[in-house]
Amino acid sequence: MKVYLFNRGKDKNIGDTLISEVISHLLAQEGCQITTNPYYSLPKGLFGKLIIHIQSYAQDIINVFKNNITVIGGGNLIMDSSAFGASWAIHHFWLSILNLLFGKKYYYLCVGVAPLKTNLAKKLYRFTVRHATKIAVRDTFSQKYLRDLSGKDDILVWFDPVLLISTIYPKNSSPLGKKKNIGICPIQLYPAISSNLRIYQKYVTLQVKLIEYFVQEDFTVHFFLNDPEIDKKVYADILKQLPETIVPKICGFEFIPSPKDYLELIQSLDFLISSRMHAIITATSYRKPTIGFGWQPKMQYFYQDLNLEGHIALLNKLQSNATVEEIVFETIQLYEKLHNTSPTIPRLTLNLKEFLNLKTT
Repeated sequence: MKVYLFNRGKDKNIGDTLISEVISHLLAQEGCQITTNPYYSLPKGLFGKLIIHIQSYAQDIINVFKNNITVIGGGNLIMDSSAFGASWAIHHFWLSILNLLFGKKYYYLCVGVAPLKTNLAKKLYRFTVRHATKIAVRDTFSQKYLRDLSGKDDILVWFDPVLLISTIYPKNSSPLGKKKNIGICPIQLYPAISSNLRIYQKYVTLQVKLIEYFVQEDFTVHFFLNDPEIDKKVYADILKQLPETIVPKICGFEFIPSPKDYLELIQSLDFLISSRMHAIITATSYRKPTIGFGWQPKMQYFYQDLNLEGHIALLNKLQSNATVEEIVFETIQLYEKLHNTSPTIPRLTLNLKEFLNLKTT
C-alpha cells in the first residue's frame, strides 16, 4: 500500500513533526510505502508566498496520483485564527478534490478542531469532511463539532498519536545529570493574544515570574520553543524582562534541531509547564508531571479526556480581572501538588490496519 501522508506543519512545528513520526512508524509496521509532503518555508512578500503555494499544490497532484490513499494526519484541522482557518481549509479542500478526481480515498487521522471563523472555511470543510472515507479526531469536542458541521455521523474519537511516542523512542538515561530540571515552553503568539497588548504583557510577565521563582528554588530552567517562527517574539520579550542575574541561569533553546534532541530534552525534565499542547503530550507519554496553560480549548480537551483535569491552569482568567500574581500562585500550588506524581494514562493502540482497510486495498 502506497500512502501519501500529509501534515502541513511537518518539519516546522515540533508537534506536527512528532505526529508524522508516529504515524509514519505505524504505517511502516503495516508494510506501507510512505510519501510525505515537503515543507515549504514561506518567504516574505505576496508574490513569493504565491509561488511557494503553487509549488506545494503541484506536488500534491503528483503525490495523490502516485499513491493509493491520502492520510491527513494530526494537527489542528481548523485553527482559531480566521486567516489560518481559511488557508488550511483551502489546502484540505484541494486535497479532497484531487482524491475525488483520481478516484482515491482520503482519511483524516487524529485531528483536532477549533471553531471556524469564516464562512468560506465552513463551506470548504463541510465538503471535505463529507467526502472523506473515514475521520478520527482526538477529542469529543472535535467529534461533535464536525458532526454538526457536516452531518457526517461516523466520526471516531481516538487520541493524539504523540501519546505513543515513548513506545517508539523508549526512555533514555538523562543527559542533564541529577540537577533539578524544569521545562517552560512559552505561550503561543497568535493574533488572539498579541493584538491585545495589555493581555499579552500579562502573559509575558507571568512567564518571567515563574522563571524567577524556579531559579530561586535552585532549578535549572530549560526554556524552549516548539515553533521558532511563531514563538521567537515572546521568547525575546521574556529575556528582556528577566533580571540580568537570572538570564545566565536558564538554558534557552530557540531551536531544537531534531525530534530526537527534543525528546531527549523532555525525558530529562523533572517537570514541564507549557502552553504548547504537544510538549505536554510528549511529557505525558514519558509519564512526566505537567501543568498546561490552557488558554486554548484543545488543552482542556486533552486533559479532560485523560481524566487529568487537575493539571491545568486556565490562563483565560487573565483576560478577566485576575492578576498575574494570582495565576503565579495557582501555578505554584499546582506544582507543589503534582511534582512527585506520575500521570497515569490508559494503554493505547492505533489500529491503522483496520482504520485504513489495509487488508483489502
